[in-house]
Amino acid sequence: MRTTRRKNRLFWIQIAIISLGLLIAKTNFSLSSPQNLSPVSLFSRDFSQFETVQMSKGPRDTIRDLRLTTRSKLISGDFIGPYKIKSLLGFGAWGKIYSAIDTRTKAEVAVKILENRESVHDEQKFLQEAKILTHLEHPNIVTFYELHQGNKIYYSMEEIKGKDLEKKLFDNLGPLPYELILSIGIQTARALEYLHEQGVTHRDIKPGNLILEEITERVVLIDFSIGLINGEGPSPNDEVAGTPNYMSPEQANSIEEDYRVDIYSLGSTLYHLSTGRPAYRERTILGLLTKLSSKEKHDSRKSVFLVNTELPYTFNEFIKKAMAFDPEERYQTATEMREALEDLLLSYNRTRHTPPGGFNFTKPKLSEVRAQKSIATAI
Repeated sequence: MRTTRRKNRLFWIQIAIISLGLLIAKTNFSLSSPQNLSPVSLFSRDFSQFETVQMSKGPRDTIRDLRLTTRSKLISGDFIGPYKIKSLLGFGAWGKIYSAIDTRTKAEVAVKILENRESVHDEQKFLQEAKILTHLEHPNIVTFYELHQGNKIYYSMEEIKGKDLEKKLFDNLGPLPYELILSIGIQTARALEYLHEQGVTHRDIKPGNLILEEITERVVLIDFSIGLINGEGPSPNDEVAGTPNYMSPEQANSIEEDYRVDIYSLGSTLYHLSTGRPAYRERTILGLLTKLSSKEKHDSRKSVFLVNTELPYTFNEFIKKAMAFDPEERYQTATEMREALEDLLLSYNRTRHTPPGGFNFTKPKLSEVRAQKSIATAI
């Protein structure tokens, strides 16, 4: 019995010694000079703003903001040209996009900065995007302001208050409402109508490149980094350009393509919005590209109404045509696609306002009419 008590006492003494050691180590760390410590800048989870880690010199010192003197990331309060940085909005393959204030006009803008200049080719793509946006003016396409070239290459554009549809899908934890999907499709098709009239092919229509404005639910198309003007651009002919989950078979197979790749990608985007999942679910990019390599594999995808049983059969037929393997079997113009979506919306509105059992247009019997008249007279 005494031996057991002695062992227990020794065990708790050891625990106390270890705890005391950890406490001393922690105290020494907190009292150490911060000059030997590396201050860190962190992004918030939604990349909406920078958070700067604050560290203390000691228990009697006030907490102060530590910033890196040499850093590639911009934080709130930094300047680039005439623009004062507010926060980080997002980032792409070649750079980052920041929310900023134009100090000349006090207007809120978005600034896209080229940072990853690994080759002249990357710079050409960035400048191609600015060149395309310079000549565009449409309510469903982001508005371009100005390009700056120097030590840093960047351009400013309209800042849209809203979320891209990729985040919207994540927040919704599933498919979006059918009426909203049709509205998104119609607005995007209008943007494509205008683009194709200007000789521009976007080539990367996807949820992440469509922003839904918060209050108005206006859809805005962004990111023209791999776009083509009259079929020409900085991308090599043998390069696979686009996002595998939404690209057309022509893009996946690096064969001749035209504006109908945008029609396919919009169909694929609407598939995702209406089902909550991409049309093809593969673990690797190679697997996705293989799905797009032959008509048999391509057409093996699940129909939208098998994934989401609340969707009408007519919408499934629309998606089937928009995502046809052969471009000749798709909608041939964005106008034709928009009109098909408008017909679906009209049909939906009619169904929604029809009472259960439909409207009754049966002519009443003469005896029933006379009975109703007599009752009215009595009243």
